[in-house]
Amino acid sequence: MNIFGFIFSKVFFKNLLYSFVVVGVIVGFFAIWLGSYTGHNDFVEVPDLRGKMPEEAASQLDELGLAFEIIDSVYNEGAQGTILEQIPEPGSRVKESRKLFVTVNASNPPMKKVNVKIGESLRIAATKLGILGVSFTTEYKPDICSDCVLSMRYQGKDFKSGDLVKKGDKIVLVLGQRGGEKTPVPSLIGLSLDSAEFRLVRASLALGYPFYDPDVLSKDDSSNAKIYRQSPSANADHSLRIGSQVDIWLSLKPISADTTEINTDDF
Repeated sequence: MNIFGFIFSKVFFKNLLYSFVVVGVIVGFFAIWLGSYTGHNDFVEVPDLRGKMPEEAASQLDELGLAFEIIDSVYNEGAQGTILEQIPEPGSRVKESRKLFVTVNASNPPMKKVNVKIGESLRIAATKLGILGVSFTTEYKPDICSDCVLSMRYQGKDFKSGDLVKKGDKIVLVLGQRGGEKTPVPSLIGLSLDSAEFRLVRASLALGYPFYDPDVLSKDDSSNAKIYRQSPSANADHSLRIGSQVDIWLSLKPISADTTEINTDDF
């Protein structure tokens, strides 16, 4: 039988059919094995970990066959130690054993190195502290250099340039004051506490006691409250000795145009 006769014979077609069947079985078996080995169709939905403590998140992910790694921490007020951000985002579908990456809220505020130097002017010191996000109060002592930094204190202790302070805390700047010089009282009506303190510093005055109305209940309220009275009031007849204090009254109520300031003589 020649080759063409063999190709068109029943034996050839029978062997060819067997070959296709064997190859198909092998390919099918390999595909099934590969799919089960790689878990090609096995996915897990990523849960929302934001606002949870790392221990709680670890327990939840362990049940899903997932894990996480902390890659960064930042500081925001409230809920210290909890997870702020995650990658992949909640609702994403990932394979088992996938590692998630999270950012947590630091338990403590960052420390800032204060670079204010003794002898610097109040204007320079205020600018440096403002850049760092560190607030301050002022005290005055007699000195030939007016509004110069004589010393600093933090938490009741002496403080020097290069020392660290927690962001959000206040330091005390002790400033020089010449003789009995006086300065006009600026208007603080409508300002927040921080803005008023900054304006008083520029006028070489100090913030006295802040009186809050009953509607101011929380820290956020105190930040949003506005000044509706001050003592002494701001007018040409009220000049104070440098370093004197100005008391203020704050409320969350809108400040009306006819709001009157209050004078110390009224008490």
